[in-house]
Amino acid sequence: MVGVLWFWLSILPVVQAAKSNRCPARNDPHGIWDGSTHIADNYTLSCNAGFHVNVSWEPISYTIACPDSGEWEEDPLCVNIDDCASLRHECGAMGVCVDHVEGYRCICEKGYHLSTDSAGEKFCGGGPIGCKGHTCGAHGICVDLQSDVDSFDTGNTSSTRGFRCSCSDGYFDNGTDCTPVDCGRLTDQYGAWTGLTSLGEDYTLSCPGDKLISGFGNPLDIVTISCSKRGRWPARVPVCRNEWKEARDAAWNSARFWISVSCAVLCICGAALAAGLTMGLVSLSDFDMQLLMATQLSDCTSDVDRERLVADQAAAQKVQPLLKDHHFLLVTLLLLNSVANEALPIFLDQVVPSYLAVLLSVTCVLFFGEILPSAYFTGPSQLTIAASFAPLVHVLELLLSPVARPIAYVLDQMVGHDKHGPKYGRAELLALLKLHKPEPISAESPSSSPSSSPQSLRRPKSPDGSPNGDVELGRWESKLLLPPNSGSAPHAEPESQDLASVEIMLAQNCLQLGRMRVSQLRLDLHPVEAATTGGPTDSDPPSPSQSAMTQSHDRVTIGLDATVAEALTRLQQLPEGARAILHDADSRVKGSVSLEALLRAALVP
Repeated sequence: MVGVLWFWLSILPVVQAAKSNRCPARNDPHGIWDGSTHIADNYTLSCNAGFHVNVSWEPISYTIACPDSGEWEEDPLCVNIDDCASLRHECGAMGVCVDHVEGYRCICEKGYHLSTDSAGEKFCGGGPIGCKGHTCGAHGICVDLQSDVDSFDTGNTSSTRGFRCSCSDGYFDNGTDCTPVDCGRLTDQYGAWTGLTSLGEDYTLSCPGDKLISGFGNPLDIVTISCSKRGRWPARVPVCRNEWKEARDAAWNSARFWISVSCAVLCICGAALAAGLTMGLVSLSDFDMQLLMATQLSDCTSDVDRERLVADQAAAQKVQPLLKDHHFLLVTLLLLNSVANEALPIFLDQVVPSYLAVLLSVTCVLFFGEILPSAYFTGPSQLTIAASFAPLVHVLELLLSPVARPIAYVLDQMVGHDKHGPKYGRAELLALLKLHKPEPISAESPSSSPSSSPQSLRRPKSPDGSPNGDVELGRWESKLLLPPNSGSAPHAEPESQDLASVEIMLAQNCLQLGRMRVSQLRLDLHPVEAATTGGPTDSDPPSPSQSAMTQSHDRVTIGLDATVAEALTRLQQLPEGARAILHDADSRVKGSVSLEALLRAALVP
């Protein structure tokens, strides 16, 4: 019940003020409130002497306005001004400041007395050692000290003197007196400073005839400044300037910037060119160029292939001289690459900060100088691109030959030259053919087409059923190599240059002729008549003195253990229609066979 009563009593003035459209009147023991307490009217507090209002900027009067609620939102009061806080020395080291209304009091320690400096500030001094009549000059006062106090004032201090000089602004205690501060001497690139550098003295800059001082109104050749009380020169110190030279330097700096940018781009292009040509040219071999130059247009089966061959041979003709000296080409391109990569950060450093120059050089060389050029120069048009840059490479070899040639010579002696001659052996050629046809045709393959099966490639027989051993090779080849559904047009041209399965099989079998024995072939042998041949038969074997391979004008005697390549070579040396007389290890004649039949049996087993 008491609490409810207290609540209503506390808000009663507010309610009454709200009803009367004004705020409650206020009183302050150290000031006077004046004005109107009606809503939105001004109400001012004016403090007595020695007091100020308790807000941040410490005014002696403060005005508020009554809000619509009829209740004051601020509570300003007049408080005592702290006079001790505004003192410079706070009564000195041997005294304590006590604040009073409109003043202060210094309470000194025993043995010290109250003194007043030139500014009217009181302090405690006059100890057993101290000033003893010393005045510190016209711009300071002497303050007695009981001990050294580093934070008391600026300047030197000594425990033997027992005093400090409290100096005015712009002066400092040099140990004896208050001396003007010194801002220090200045230097100028073109002019000369003369005069004194201490407080209040004139310090003059004089410029030579073609130099002027700008930024101080009209251009001048002489400007005088003075040292400030803080011991510092003005923020803008005059400088002698040569505007013509500065304009020239500015133009040169601008030109140097663009020159550096251009050189950096040139270095990136050089690195890209060197990396691309290193991959595109060095990966080509002299043998590949010889192979391309040896290819005949008559071997191409379409106009598109012929046009491509002509273009490739023209490009190979430009590239082949560069590939003759492999190490010289390699060293030339690597020297260009290293020069471009090392020079790039130097030019970037003129454009961007050093750390950014390193970062850009790494990223630009990696992507634009290595990855992209290598991918482009080793693409589908590798040979054409390499040929287009061949003249430039010749120029680079000429320019870098004083350095590249000795290095290439050392590499030739240490590593050796490229071996010239046949690049592929029998095994590599067989593997190369297999790559063109992953599943080469075999005589036992059930999936072979009728045109390529052993039965369809057998030698045709004569009308009486006996094997016809006099079939011409050209006619047999034309029937064998005809593509499917070609009818009777033996000269029809294929649509592409891809190898047919039959061509791959025949090429593979040709590579085996040097290792295949005659005894391994399935031959349809003709009987040999002794009266006709004049040689040995099964009943009349040759004499032991006869060799395993003898030759007459229309026939040759070949042993079954001879290779097919040897037999074909001997038969090629005889006139057309000559036959081979085959005999076994015991020199017994087994029969005769023609060149065409022997070749057919070897190629189509």
